[in-house]
Amino acid sequence: MIPVSGGKKQATELNVSVLFSQGYHHFAGFAISDDLLDTYVGPCGGCRQFLCEFNPVLPIYLVRPDKAVEVTSLAKLLPECSPKTMDLAFHNGV
Repeated sequence: MIPVSGGKKQATELNVSVLFSQGYHHFAGFAISDDLLDTYVGPCGGCRQFLCEFNPVLPIYLVRPDKAVEVTSLAKLLPECSPKTMDLAFHNGV
């Protein structure tokens, strides 16, 4: 976690927030990596919620140190975040 005034932010939330504040508003997906050799590590619950609020339809790439990749989505990681269950009129024109 990275300390930020008023609390702590996870790296996922901080990185996306910084990119967004610098004018990057459209992303092809998100990649998350860890140093665990035998398993894929997804975003924590707070980061899943943050990414869902940011844009719930983007793919998430889980990357291991051996460069193996598993592609998933917020619909799998956070089922109630499915675009079918949310009013997404405010999300990038979706």
